[in-house]
Amino acid sequence: MKILFFGELYPRVVHGVSIANRLNLDCFVTGPDIYVDVIEENSKINTIGKASFSKIKSTILSAFKIGRRSRKNSYDAFYSVISLSTLGILKTLCAVYSFHRKSKGKIIVHLHRGDFSSFYRSRWVIPFLVKLCFLKIDRLIVLSELQKSEMEKYFPREAIFVVENTVLEEKMLPDFGVKRFGNSFVYVSNFTKEKGIFDLLSAFRALDQVRLDCYGAFAGNEDEIKASESSSVGIHSSVFGLEKFRLIHSSSALILPSWNEGQPTIILEAMLVGTPVLTTRVGLIGELLGDEYPFFFLPENPEDLAECVERYIKYEYKSELSNALRKRYFEFFSQDLHRAKLFNAFGLENF
Repeated sequence: MKILFFGELYPRVVHGVSIANRLNLDCFVTGPDIYVDVIEENSKINTIGKASFSKIKSTILSAFKIGRRSRKNSYDAFYSVISLSTLGILKTLCAVYSFHRKSKGKIIVHLHRGDFSSFYRSRWVIPFLVKLCFLKIDRLIVLSELQKSEMEKYFPREAIFVVENTVLEEKMLPDFGVKRFGNSFVYVSNFTKEKGIFDLLSAFRALDQVRLDCYGAFAGNEDEIKASESSSVGIHSSVFGLEKFRLIHSSSALILPSWNEGQPTIILEAMLVGTPVLTTRVGLIGELLGDEYPFFFLPENPEDLAECVERYIKYEYKSELSNALRKRYFEFFSQDLHRAKLFNAFGLENF
């Protein structure tokens, strides 16, 4: 099979989708008799969700690249991600139609966000753009069975495939040893309002005898966030690789106060090393952690976040929760399961 792959890739771009793209690309290039041609996007953290001349120019250039490659090569499939913004869906539309005009290969797109329905209703023009896009798409990859049920309203059920996220570094990690618990917490994500960083910092100003360390990339708000540093709150630049997993494992819990998510890779990374998570139940996070998970809090609510931290500190069964999360990761979200489901979505069941 010959695949044209279009998207942002870790480590040049660092966010959940770029990491998932890297993992999927690695799956393809290690498969037998699979050739992948890559057109890589490259955006900066402070341009995410914002329209600009450079992004419009990049979208047009990418469409020309896709069309040119498709004309010169006989691809069996085109793979890309659906971007949920007005400019993003236009970019997806351009990419899909550029490939379709020059190739008879299947078009397979991946939805990584958990708020498609609200995006669909957000502006009058969005349903029109989405329907135009979906007319040319052959298969849609989603992150969960619940999301598949939601997307049946917009796309044929038989052409929707579930491929849960997984951890890129799963097979490379050492044994970190016995998990220990104290009063230190960690946040690992980009420093954006929508990730809940200001809610988190506000909550910890009201907490005593706890330690919070935050790691991420700034999105034009560095001075405001660094002003919250104190003896109990540390603000740090992004952390990667083995050091990231060591930090997560050594913390009592990971905190993710996002306002919107799909299926966050950082939660899977915490589950893999047995670190409990305190998080909002937005997007598909509830399916990641399970209906009975005890440490959800409300988005955009620092008071509820602080109460959740206090409740966790008093919780007597942290070790049992740690073991259950690790077991759940390997049962539902391992790399081997991810690879098998991804290949099935591409009609590569025998690989």
